[in-house]
Amino acid sequence: MTAMLKEPSPHQYQFETITLDELVPDDHLVRQIDAAIDFEFIREAVAHL
Repeated sequence: MTAMLKEPSPHQYQFETITLDELVPDDHLVRQIDAAIDFEFIREAVAHL
């Protein structure tokens, strides 16, 4: 039971905020696709859902 009452490690309070943009390398194929195709039609097609 004492293990549950221990002080939390300082590392437990650390967090990092990242964006999906930071995870995709600049030269990744998905960036080329995103630049070449306008996917806004999908938003319109599923707006009623």
